[in-house]
Amino acid sequence: MDDVAQRLSERVWGVEEARALCHTYFYPVTLEPLKTEARLSCTFDALVAGPVTLADLEYGAAIRMSQPNLETAYHVNVPLFGALQSVYRGVQIRADSHLGAVFGPKGEVLLERWNAGTRVMCVKLDRLALHAELESLLGRPVRGPLELAPSLDVSRGAGLTWLRLMRLLADDIHNEDGLLSRPAFAERLGREAVRGLLYAVGHRYLAELAEPGVPCLPRTVRRAVDAIRDDPARSFTVAELAAVAGVSVRALQEGFRRHVGVPPLVMLREARMARVHEELRAADPYGCTVAEVAHRWGFAHLGRFAAAYRRTFGEPPSATLHRG
Repeated sequence: MDDVAQRLSERVWGVEEARALCHTYFYPVTLEPLKTEARLSCTFDALVAGPVTLADLEYGAAIRMSQPNLETAYHVNVPLFGALQSVYRGVQIRADSHLGAVFGPKGEVLLERWNAGTRVMCVKLDRLALHAELESLLGRPVRGPLELAPSLDVSRGAGLTWLRLMRLLADDIHNEDGLLSRPAFAERLGREAVRGLLYAVGHRYLAELAEPGVPCLPRTVRRAVDAIRDDPARSFTVAELAAVAGVSVRALQEGFRRHVGVPPLVMLREARMARVHEELRAADPYGCTVAEVAHRWGFAHLGRFAAAYRRTFGEPPSATLHRG
């Protein structure tokens, strides 16, 4: 392994060892062989490319796996060989080399049967990165959960293109001197993978993305939104944002209610939290502290910040910093 944070190629034996790899690179899971006497092996080739974590994963015995909630990510499983039976929010999907299974942040993920020798490309996509990319493509904020279709056709069209990009990333795991060893290049490809999924999988904004042009926010609301995005560390008041927008406080609040879905200061807090998350992921855990990063982005009360961070990302900020 040339860089623990970027790539890994490993074969382990035992349930606990396999579970630990999944926890480190993906999520804490319940994993058990379907035959209790089976000796479990796991071949795990993984790569982190910015907001995307990808693994080519195979088990040496049939297993069952579950996870209550993904919380901070969307996830796609595409078997490269064999088939995988899964259930998500009451929908059963038999994924194979032509059809991927898609999971969202909320709801139990159950992989009912993962047969021995079935190779699966597992792709984890950061939830905030996917939402931010969608907002960028639409030119306006998106409120509420993004419900992705539970399956993705990877045999043709945009789904096939997306799968080919994933295979390009996977093929470079063992290429130590390849372009993906350059963090900036890996980050760019990871973001293209996030964008590509938004064009490939079904969701309520897909038709809008396909249109030649997309609707924009009203000019007054856009001014305030841009001010928040450009400088989220600044201690804006609602009155200051209203002045930036050129409207009254009441008019700004009504504009955010109708077109954004949350009040201006809630959007400001969410933007700050996203920046903290990004910085903690990229930071040296021995060179900075959670308190420094939180204060830099305008969070003065560390206790309230830590509680809000855990609610948003499913883990304490210290865990993000030391896993980054």
